[in-house]
Amino acid sequence: MKITTLAPDNFFYLMSLIGFLVLFYTFYQFFDKIKVRYILIVRLLIIITFLFLFLEPVIILERQKIKEQLWNIYIDRSMSMGYHQNPSKLSYLNGISDFVKKIKKNNVPFNIYSFSSTIENWDPNKKEINGSSTNISSIYKHINSDVNNNIMGAILISDGQVNLGTDIDKNLDKIKIPIHVIGTGDLDPMIDVQIHSIDVPPVIIKGEEAEFDVTILNYGNIKERANVTLYDKSKLIGSKVINLKGGGTKEKVKFLIKPVTSGEKNYIVKVNILEDEINIKNNKQNVTIHVLKSEYKIAIITGAPNFNTRILKNTFQKNSEYSVDHFIYADKSFRPSLNKFWKETYDLILFDNHPIKENGAKWATYRKAFAKKLISHKSNFGIIYGNNIHNGFLEDYLELFDLSLGKYNLKENEIYDWNFTDEWKGLFPFHTISSNIENDFMILPPLKPGLKIESTKSRVLARFNNTNITDPIILVGEKNDLRYFTWTSSGLSSLFYRSQVSNISDIVYEILTPIFNWLLRTKGDKDIYFRTNKNSYQQGELIEFTGKPIIEKKFKDEGILNIKMGDKVINSKPLKYNPLKGTFYSNIWASQSGNVNYEIQFGEPGNSYIVGRGSFQIQESQVELNQVFLNEYSLKKIAEESGGKYKRWDHKNDLLPFISPNSRAELITYSFPLYENIFVIFLVVGLLIIEWVLRRNLGLS
Repeated sequence: MKITTLAPDNFFYLMSLIGFLVLFYTFYQFFDKIKVRYILIVRLLIIITFLFLFLEPVIILERQKIKEQLWNIYIDRSMSMGYHQNPSKLSYLNGISDFVKKIKKNNVPFNIYSFSSTIENWDPNKKEINGSSTNISSIYKHINSDVNNNIMGAILISDGQVNLGTDIDKNLDKIKIPIHVIGTGDLDPMIDVQIHSIDVPPVIIKGEEAEFDVTILNYGNIKERANVTLYDKSKLIGSKVINLKGGGTKEKVKFLIKPVTSGEKNYIVKVNILEDEINIKNNKQNVTIHVLKSEYKIAIITGAPNFNTRILKNTFQKNSEYSVDHFIYADKSFRPSLNKFWKETYDLILFDNHPIKENGAKWATYRKAFAKKLISHKSNFGIIYGNNIHNGFLEDYLELFDLSLGKYNLKENEIYDWNFTDEWKGLFPFHTISSNIENDFMILPPLKPGLKIESTKSRVLARFNNTNITDPIILVGEKNDLRYFTWTSSGLSSLFYRSQVSNISDIVYEILTPIFNWLLRTKGDKDIYFRTNKNSYQQGELIEFTGKPIIEKKFKDEGILNIKMGDKVINSKPLKYNPLKGTFYSNIWASQSGNVNYEIQFGEPGNSYIVGRGSFQIQESQVELNQVFLNEYSLKKIAEESGGKYKRWDHKNDLLPFISPNSRAELITYSFPLYENIFVIFLVVGLLIIEWVLRRNLGLS
């Protein structure tokens, strides 16, 4: 036992000097008075006690305790451990049980754990060897945790097939105890052939060739040929023969594809199953590619000449993919003849100041044929309002898309301010108008009202500045996969010419171009296309994402990849841009099994937009089966660098002499701060009470 105090400082010495001078003077004055002498003695004790407590004294007691050190046993329960021939699954479990009994017989205290992707307590009654992956680095963290500050050493039983966590030799230098390793399994890898990755552009143009690169990964002692086939749905479109070498080598196969139809194309890649192959689920993969058209046909039907027509044609001429047929009504007939219109297939039919009073009755009879043409040819539809349009005849065509005419509260011959809505930003988040909507310099010339169109299923992209959101200027929608658009103001040409002398001189083109692109799906439905390198994964596999912008300059910033299970975001990763390839990329590890959705997000916090969505499948993990053999090199390295021993499964009992009981002397220290002790406080209070009683007996105040 010992007592420690703070080092006395000058203040302590000053207080001590003053206290003793006062006491000395008091003793000198009253020492001959016996009764007062007792009070002085008590007061002296109080001052000495206070001065002592001022130094914060602590009583320290030290005791030595002998503590037994433990051994930690880590048993690999990943799926690959159940597929070795030597030992078999049953022999593996029985062998562990016998080995543990021998350690107990030697009176060695131990903890026993199992590990796969995580570490758990080992249950000897549980015969399951089905872990989804192997994470040996988790053992290093477990050994170095506070829970294991009294372990003598560790015993690792594994085949060393790591497919999760850090490299097997990373952080080994931080291990301060020996790790004895029992290498389990066959040295010769089991046979497996898998489609490792598929590299193909997410989006291509119809009629153009694109490379379809497939990487085949193969394990085991293989010296034979395999057939890699490519299917467009069920149609075989390519086949290549490769020579497999095994040993984890990769074989690359290149196909050339040239889609002749547009839309979403689903391709299937297969590699034939080999004899004795352990995992056949990874021999087939699907991949989706978006094929865009190379040419889009547009029909403009003009009922009466107007200034809007030239603006529309100039907009289409800016895009070389557009081919325009213009039908104009003059002298009681269309030029050229409508015979061509009815025969041709058009991607977009645009009514420009049409139908009018002069041809409206005849077009009323065309309504049924026109509806049939839209459906059979999958033509989209647009209306540009003009002053000559006959509302009654037009309404017959509006009804095809569940639109109807209403009555304006606005005066037809007056002009009104207008603006774009949040729907515009939602539909075209990366176009120029969206980035300038909030800017003060974007002052839009006022417009005259024309049509008041009512709809419950359409999106209003621009409207007049009144409180009624049903007063649209630009309205778009979709019905049965057919898209439609209306411009309801009579002032399109007025907007064009009045904006030429302002800082928004291209405003009309910036309005019409994204709308026409959306109607025609010239960029598909998106500004950027993403895909994964496969459509199906096993838990523990790396999932690679690749995205290609249609117009690269729109996407300057990095985006975010959100991974979702149901409605819950379970992971988020940044998207990086590769300027050499002109693509965005990211990757994640496959974790939870099931159907997984992903979202691609661009923009700033609070002003971001989802530009793409997709999904992929994660199977109940069999990534463990991609490599089933004893990774002896890595396991030996663990043993050597930690100061342990390595033995194969058949010689595991040779480790028993190195696993012995051990103990260490541990010094336990107990401290008792006297300035916080309740008995010391009682002592001080007691002395004060005694002094007070003595003073009262003498009649002192």
